[in-house]
Amino acid sequence: MKKIRLLALSFIVSMSLMGAGYASWADSLVIGNTVSTGSLNMNFVNNAEYPKTLASEFVISSAVVSEDKKTVTVKLENLYPGAYAAFKLEGINAGTIPAKITGVNVEILGDKDELLPYLTYDAGFSLDKDGDDIADGAVNKFSGSLENIGIDFNAEIQPYKDLQLEPNNKGNIKFGIIDNGNANDGYIIIHFDEDAPSETQDKSIQCNITFDFVQFNVD
Repeated sequence: MKKIRLLALSFIVSMSLMGAGYASWADSLVIGNTVSTGSLNMNFVNNAEYPKTLASEFVISSAVVSEDKKTVTVKLENLYPGAYAAFKLEGINAGTIPAKITGVNVEILGDKDELLPYLTYDAGFSLDKDGDDIADGAVNKFSGSLENIGIDFNAEIQPYKDLQLEPNNKGNIKFGIIDNGNANDGYIIIHFDEDAPSETQDKSIQCNITFDFVQFNVD
C-alpha cells in the first residue's frame, strides 16, 4: 500500500515537472505598431531653369535661392533710365501631404526710397496641381508699382487659395507672365522709368520673396 502511495506521489510530481517544463517553452505573440506623420514643405526650385534672370545690357541682375529653399533673393544693380530686368521662379510641393498657397510676401531692401518711385512691374503666375504641365489656375498678366507687388500678388492669388497642390514634387506654382511664347513668357519684368532723374544713379535694390502655405484639408 505504501508502495502504491509512493508511486502515485512520484507520478504527480513528475506531471508537475512536465507542466513546468512545458510552461518554460511557451511562446507569446507580440504585435508591433509604428505611426509616422507627413511633412508640409513648399520649396523654391533651384536648378538650371529656375530661378533665371534676364536684363538690359549693363544691368546686373541675380536671383538666388536660400539654403533652406524658402526664400529667393532678387538683386538689381546698375540700372539706368529705360532699362529692364526680368526673373522667373517656381515653387513646388516637396512635402508628403497636399498643400495650398495662401499668400506671397515681398520684402524690398536697398535704396528703395530713391528707386521705388521709378520702378514698375509686369507679372503673372500659373498653378499646376498635379505636375502634368497643364495649368489648373492662372493669371496671365497684371502690372503695377513694384512697391505694391506683394499686395497685388495676394489679391490675384485669392481665387486659387483653395487649390490643392499634390505632394512629392508634383504640385507647383510658376511665377511669370504667360505670353504664348513671347520673349517675356514666364518672366516677371521690372521696368526702370526712362525719365528717372540723375539722383537715382549708383543705386541698387533687393527683393526677398517668400510664400505662405498651409496643409490642404482632405474631407
